[in-house]
Amino acid sequence: MWHVRKTNWAIGDYYQVSLSTTGYADPITLSFDQTRSSTGPATFAVLMSVDGGANFTTVLASYTVVQAGLAGSGTTTWNAVTNQPVTFTTTVSGLSAAAGQASVMFRIQSTVTTAAAGTNRVDNINVYSGSVPTPGAMVLLGVAGLVGRRRR
Repeated sequence: MWHVRKTNWAIGDYYQVSLSTTGYADPITLSFDQTRSSTGPATFAVLMSVDGGANFTTVLASYTVVQAGLAGSGTTTWNAVTNQPVTFTTTVSGLSAAAGQASVMFRIQSTVTTAAAGTNRVDNINVYSGSVPTPGAMVLLGVAGLVGRRRR
């Protein structure tokens, strides 16, 4: 299972995953869990590239991440050391351009940050074809790896 955490965010910082969707048919769906500390970045966008990162298309323009420990969030109080139960899930579907590609990149990018010292976490990244994640999607993520934050 991938669990990635990043502190000291700036606008434009991102998580990125690269994988192959060879053999995957449309529709392609991306889903992941995400949470943040009280000062962590809250607003993100999801971008996709099918040309090795030369060009990115925005596939989800804006969403807000639930802060860990808020009433009704389903998470426990924020703790920077232990893995938090995360219930906020973002799903991006209808990614037709991602079907059957040798290389697809998905970027989860901060668009607004509340404080440079905040922390954000992403977990349970799934890319799948059809309505149910396939075990192959998780294996591909494990092999491809996950790139933590990079500055533009």
